[in-house]
Amino acid sequence: MKEPVQLCYTISEAAKVMEVEPHVLRYWEEEFSLETREFEFLMMGLRTFEGLNSARYRKNFRSVEPWNGDLEKRLEPVREFGVKTTENPDGSKNFSLTEDTILFLNKILLEL
Repeated sequence: MKEPVQLCYTISEAAKVMEVEPHVLRYWEEEFSLETREFEFLMMGLRTFEGLNSARYRKNFRSVEPWNGDLEKRLEPVREFGVKTTENPDGSKNFSLTEDTILFLNKILLEL
């Protein structure tokens, strides 16, 4: 039998689903629109070693138009600047910036 869909979550439950601490979720909720949270998630995630996971992105941002949780489609405009893709055993993909791209961005940030 299929489990019923939960329509309401506590902050702690939602934070666990999104894989963040509850205080982070509260901050996002107060300060940012869903589109801004999605953009921040992308910018921070691309700079990490493991990168952005397509399954996690789809789960958290499937309602953001026009990408509807499709991370490959979302990253299309920036792929030419150095985005690498890694396949995961579960079929999802991780996307991260190449080392050269990170070094280039760091140079820009140092100039600001």
